[in-house]
Amino acid sequence: AESKYLFSNDGGNTWSTKTMGANYYVFCFEFIDGNTGFAGLGPSVAYNSDSMIVYKTTDGGNTWNLLYLEPKFSGTSFAYSG
Repeated sequence: AESKYLFSNDGGNTWSTKTMGANYYVFCFEFIDGNTGFAGLGPSVAYNSDSMIVYKTTDGGNTWNLLYLEPKFSGTSFAYSG
């Protein structure tokens, strides 16, 4: 099963379900402006892994691209600096 999130492009008046394309738990989103954002994903219970994935969007969350995969991540948080 792919990771799912809710998406709105009209200020929250309507919402649609989108998929991230990975069998991971989406645990945070961080946007630095109206278009550019990052999503931190960690392993789901059904997927036996300690990997952490970071996706990036440049269109407000409509589409996401894999930015980084850390195969041996032992943390529980995500932060952006830059």
